[in-house]
Amino acid sequence: MMDRYLFRGKRLDNSELVLGFLMVPINRPHTDLHILPLSTETEKYCRNYYEVDPATIGQCTGLSAKKSYRGERPEDLLIFEGDIAKGSYEEIDGRIVYYFEEVKYITGQGGWVLGDEDAFDNLDGILAQEVEVVGNIHDNPELLQKEV
Repeated sequence: MMDRYLFRGKRLDNSELVLGFLMVPINRPHTDLHILPLSTETEKYCRNYYEVDPATIGQCTGLSAKKSYRGERPEDLLIFEGDIAKGSYEEIDGRIVYYFEEVKYITGQGGWVLGDEDAFDNLDGILAQEVEVVGNIHDNPELLQKEV
């Protein structure tokens, strides 16, 4: 499976997240977007596709987290644009501080990062293996205000 070509978005009919390939219309406005989901049981693509809210679409980074609120299956551990990841660092006094950052793509950095353009960590394979996906910006925006 080519993870980095997968997208995720919220269905318009029931607000559930759907994972699959993004379908962009050629002769219609780009607000009419659909996702063709991947069937997890057979690893084949189903024939049903779902219209999704364009504001909730996020691309897969191709990286996997250590842990995710979605579950433990390989597809649950994938990190998507718009996910909120929990990371940690050690302060000078030896105290562990946890932070919560949004996963974004920053063109100037040429890759996926945690944070924003002013303060970020590159989300390379090493960092990705240490983070925990705790939510996403559409369902859990309050997590971005949190630091413990």
